[in-house]
Amino acid sequence: MPGDARFSLDGERLAFTPDPKSNEMDCPVLYAEPHPTVLSVLQAAPDRPYLWKTLPTAL
Repeated sequence: MPGDARFSLDGERLAFTPDPKSNEMDCPVLYAEPHPTVLSVLQAAPDRPYLWKTLPTAL
């Protein structure tokens, strides 16, 4: 479902509203650095198909 992605200093505006029925969610936490496991998988992946097979689904 389309949202409202205009710039705002008052808070987050998403281009699309997350759909819980599709297991989508908004994770408003920002991390200063990527998780080491994710970073190592990204650096080791020779291509996207390999990445999809090896990227962790949980940390």
